[in-house]
Amino acid sequence: MRRGGCRFLFDWRRRGAGVFAFLALFFLVFPLVGGRAENGIDWKFLEKWIADQQKVGSLQAKFRNIRKLPALRLPQEKEGRLWYRSPSLFRMEVGAPPELLLLGDGKKLWIVHPKRKKIEEVKAGEKGEGSGREYGMAARFPFAKSLEEFREEFEVQSLRVEGGKAEMVLFLRDAAARKAVKEIRIWLDAGSGAIEVFELEFRNGGLLRTEFYEVAVGEKIGLEVFDFDTEGYRVEAR
Repeated sequence: MRRGGCRFLFDWRRRGAGVFAFLALFFLVFPLVGGRAENGIDWKFLEKWIADQQKVGSLQAKFRNIRKLPALRLPQEKEGRLWYRSPSLFRMEVGAPPELLLLGDGKKLWIVHPKRKKIEEVKAGEKGEGSGREYGMAARFPFAKSLEEFREEFEVQSLRVEGGKAEMVLFLRDAAARKAVKEIRIWLDAGSGAIEVFELEFRNGGLLRTEFYEVAVGEKIGLEVFDFDTEGYRVEAR
């Protein structure tokens, strides 16, 4: 990121406790591994799925956001792109040209509003909603360091595998976030473990659905992708 014309790149050598990135970065190309099911949930699969995320060095993808709001008769649809570079660099663009950008370095998340020439600076792990923050909700990659950490943050309601597809339903354990988010639904390809659809259902009746395509794992991504010129922008720390 550039500040006032002076180039500044995210410090990608430091890995923060809560690494911000979009949940889309779940995309992995590792096969599902069956194991002992407990209460209908294959915890061994979840454990391997989380562990495999540590192996991803880079990832880029395109996505389609479908957003439904109680006040709108028709849903809103936007195309977007995202990039991730290990251990914690992240960039997400919503709209073409971008109407909203999210950039992260593992310690902070920057929410950029190009039309308003405004940037919100948020500490990694901070709870909240609105101003584009719902796009990066729980936005860390890797998603968790261990199954134990995963279960501390999420209550797994169900995990079903049928007809080559897997579906997982999660509840947030954080009381404040749970007031806004009713549940999280994830659809995976049971053969590869890759996420195909990610949904956030909100308690106000809203829905944010993200469909992923053209996913590339392991390709080289230059540091310039995660750079941004902030000259002319108003930066507000949260």
